[in-house]
Amino acid sequence: MNKLFYPKLAAQNIKKNSKIYVPYIITSAISAAMFYIILSMTSVRWIDTSSVVTLMSMGSVVVAIFFAIFLFYTNSFLVKRRKKEFGLLNILGMEKKHIGRVMFFESFYVFLISVVVGVPSGMLFGDIIFKLMTKAIHIGASAEYKVSLPSALMTVAFMFAVFIVNLIHNVLSVHLSNAVELLHGGKTGEKEPKSNIIVAIIGAISLAIGYIIALKVKSPMDAIPVFLVAVILVMIGTYCLFSSGSIWIMKALKRNKAYYYKTNHFVSVSSMMYRMKQNAVGLANICILSTAVLVVISTTFSLNIGLDDVVRTRFPRNIQMEVSELSVDEIPEIEKNITDVIASKGIKPQNVCSYRSAETAAMQFGNKFQKGNDGSDFNSSQYAVLILLPLSDYNRMQNTEKTLNEDEVFLYVEKGNLNGDTVSLADSVYNIKERIEKPDIIDGFSANMMNYYYFIVPDDTAAENLYGYYNLSNNENAIKFRYGFDSDADDETQISLYEELSERIENSKVESASESKANMYSLYGGLLFLGIFLGIVFIMATVLIMYYKQIYEGYDDKERFHIMQNVGMSKQEVKKTIHSQVLSVFFLPLIMAVVHICFGFSVIGKLLALLNLTNTVLFFLCTVGTIIVFAIFYAIVYALTAKTYYKIVEGK
Repeated sequence: MNKLFYPKLAAQNIKKNSKIYVPYIITSAISAAMFYIILSMTSVRWIDTSSVVTLMSMGSVVVAIFFAIFLFYTNSFLVKRRKKEFGLLNILGMEKKHIGRVMFFESFYVFLISVVVGVPSGMLFGDIIFKLMTKAIHIGASAEYKVSLPSALMTVAFMFAVFIVNLIHNVLSVHLSNAVELLHGGKTGEKEPKSNIIVAIIGAISLAIGYIIALKVKSPMDAIPVFLVAVILVMIGTYCLFSSGSIWIMKALKRNKAYYYKTNHFVSVSSMMYRMKQNAVGLANICILSTAVLVVISTTFSLNIGLDDVVRTRFPRNIQMEVSELSVDEIPEIEKNITDVIASKGIKPQNVCSYRSAETAAMQFGNKFQKGNDGSDFNSSQYAVLILLPLSDYNRMQNTEKTLNEDEVFLYVEKGNLNGDTVSLADSVYNIKERIEKPDIIDGFSANMMNYYYFIVPDDTAAENLYGYYNLSNNENAIKFRYGFDSDADDETQISLYEELSERIENSKVESASESKANMYSLYGGLLFLGIFLGIVFIMATVLIMYYKQIYEGYDDKERFHIMQNVGMSKQEVKKTIHSQVLSVFFLPLIMAVVHICFGFSVIGKLLALLNLTNTVLFFLCTVGTIIVFAIFYAIVYALTAKTYYKIVEGK
């Protein structure tokens, strides 16, 4: 046999099956391009933006895993559609090992086109995407993008590995099937499945528990460990309900004679029952991918649009500092030094705040605050922050002359629950003499929405002893002097002032909103880029799954609908039935995705609070906007893929 026979036959097969191969090749090429782009981003020498490299590295791992699974999944559509063709070749005398050779060349052609088109495209568009990213993270010309040969080689190796795995799967699927099974492989859907009520119940319970967990989270600290658990439960519930739950519903509709024995309902229900298992997996995948798109896009846009809110939450004052080893008598001198430095920059401080305090963590049990064993056994729901202000500083701040006995405190509850007239601190019971209004102090605890309390204690000794008790350490340097102010000076001037204060004021830790803003731009801009990048990846996967699903079902339905026409259904009735079936099937995942988002909104919002975004209204608007835009896009994709389905069914 001519050595070129197999390569030629493989090329002819791809050309003949262009309707299913071209989208797969295009997707593979795009996958190669996108994988190269995100890999190349990790090799860029970002200046002072290590968070970007970390984000891109994490993103490349996620993208690699996703593409490997996704390309394997879509490849299964191809091989199942081609089984009849392979069976015919087998009957005509071609041995399975020869069919394997043809499949090898088909896979090789797809791999070759993917890397030859994808990698150079990644190199071409990588520079454009890099420039957009540098604008998003505000680093200007401090980083330079170059073509990365190691990234290109890693991309080729990755794509080669994926196609080798797919080839092995394809060859085995043919080798383990006989000729008759291959001949009917493209037409045989799933047998009418049994409605497994146990799986359906497991799905409903998993989904309900996942929703309850998401709704019951009260603080961001609680959200971290339970979020992944909730996501896994919702995914399990989605797959179970789409498979067994949907089967149970179809069987219930079938038992309802008044509904079932109508022309359009009879055909739709019967058709969906015939291949429900295959439908269920595809629909569940579309639902989960749609949910991922909505979450990733809405959260990353919220963070970037609300960056000013994030900065203000993290920095209640433009410049804030804390000084250790400072007694109350030394405050006037240190304040003079600070104001002298500020005046030397020509800055007029606004909203000045200065005081001394000690801050510590404890475990709260009702009105009793206990220490943890080195802090490792803290339960996040019991976690509380105590801000201890000596009475002298409170009086100076508030311009009052209040007094306290040794066993008395003033209390302000910022967040939490502390009822009654007494509180137990460090194994001592204090009387709550008065519940006061919130002092105007610098704190970053509100961003995390954890429980925290202000206690005005009688003197320095009380504050130091409480601090030492809860921190399991000595009480040296427990009380720190804190000073903060706002300024309308430009960022460059504020950064210069921040640097000089850091140098001139001993034992100080200075923070500047302007100086830290660059890192925030880097982090949130990187998250935005990664969010959009992953969003595009998930959307591409959703589109291709919908496309192949329409094609596969179109070929399956073609003969059945022609039979329906032959037994008396009009063309309009056929089209109405098709429209009803396709519409109900393909919009169900979108509806479920929106339901997932609604139940997950609270816990996602609390996770955003850990990144200092507490603007719930902004997150809500971004989520609604994302859902609307995605729904429009989803409808467009549905309309386009449905056209392909109609053409196949009508034999055009």
